[in-house]
Amino acid sequence: MSPVTNARVLFAEYADGFMKPGVTTKYVEEEIDLDTVPLNGGILLQTLALSSDPYLRDRMRRPEIIGFAPTMQIGQPYVHCQSGKNHMHQ
Repeated sequence: MSPVTNARVLFAEYADGFMKPGVTTKYVEEEIDLDTVPLNGGILLQTLALSSDPYLRDRMRRPEIIGFAPTMQIGQPYVHCQSGKNHMHQ
């Protein structure tokens, strides 16, 4: 299969108050081949809808601040709720 564009939203910076697209999060694209991308025991989903729920602001806090959910890790994919289509290897 020919390569496809894989778009991702990465957590880039801790939020002090409201998140700022392009600062708190970064949109990046890379080319992947659906037949050969390493899944490392996971699955590959095509995102159909992405939620940026306000509760996520708590997860964007600095790690030393205690909250009800774990903090997101800078440079890692944005942790959120999504609807997707499965693209597992056959």
